Order: sequence, then C-alpha cells, then structure tokens
Amino acid sequence: MGGRSKLQCSIILLAPLVLLITHRSSAEKVLLVPPPIADSRWFALAKIGKALVDRGHVGTAVVSEDFVGKRQAQRPELRYETFQDQGTQARLTEVQDSLCSSAEKHSVLRTLLSVSLITSGDFQKHCDLLLGDFSLVERLKAAQYSVVISDPAFPCGAIVAAL
Repeated sequence: MGGRSKLQCSIILLAPLVLLITHRSSAEKVLLVPPPIADSRWFALAKIGKALVDRGHVGTAVVSEDFVGKRQAQRPELRYETFQDQGTQARLTEVQDSLCSSAEKHSVLRTLLSVSLITSGDFQKHCDLLLGDFSLVERLKAAQYSVVISDPAFPCGAIVAAL
C-alpha cells in the first residue's frame, strides 16, 4: 500500500472520530473493542473513550468477564459489555509476560515471531467467543453504536463494527 493510500485510509478512519469530538449537539454511542493483550493498547483506546465521554458521548467497552473489574477500576466513566472468554485473555497475557521477560535474550524479530505463533490460536478463540456470544451480539446490535473504535492489530473489532 503506497504512502498516499495509507494517508487516505487514515483520514477515512479518523474522520468519524474527529466529528464525534467536535460535534457537541447530541451524545453519540461509541463502542471500544480492545485486543485481549497489551495493556498499552487498552490504555490508548480507553483514553479516547474517556475524551469522548468527557464531551458528552456514551462510551462502552467490550471486555472479558474475567477482566471487567480491572477495567472498571481503570476507567470507571466507561460502560462495559462482557463475555466469557474461557481464559483466553489470561493465557495470552501469560504468554506475553513470559516472552517479554525473556525478550532481552532474543532478538526483537524472534520475540515477535514467537508471540504471533504462540498466541494466534488463543487470539482467534477469543474473537470466536466474543462473536459467538449471541446475547452480547444482540445487545451490541440493539444499541446501534455510531462508531466502533478498535485496534487494527485485532481484526475482531472490525467484525464487530460490521454487525
């Protein structure tokens, strides 16, 4: 993808967010779909969610039942929709922590390859469980979110946006 295409794609993705931030006449519903690993990615999405809530919008995050207490403590201004992930997020976090602790012994490329190989099955299962929770999917559809914000590295967010 050329530089111009990436710029156009970025502008298209950011346009709804800019409109929500600058448009103050009505509250919009915003759904956050964070990846099951990398707290830094959660904090980035949650910061966007907080900024939108501070401007009068309603922010909701989809998280595992096992992690909802932790996420609520970090961002109490958000609402939460939960699903049972059968421990996939805990396993992914464990693998991430293990690989990060041994990262200085290996090259960055080797560590990234290890993470992607080890976590791909649990990543897919996590997404399957999220999308397979029919009650959750129906609640998300009924809520009619104006915008869905997700991490591009977590394709499940794009699927949720298409519901």
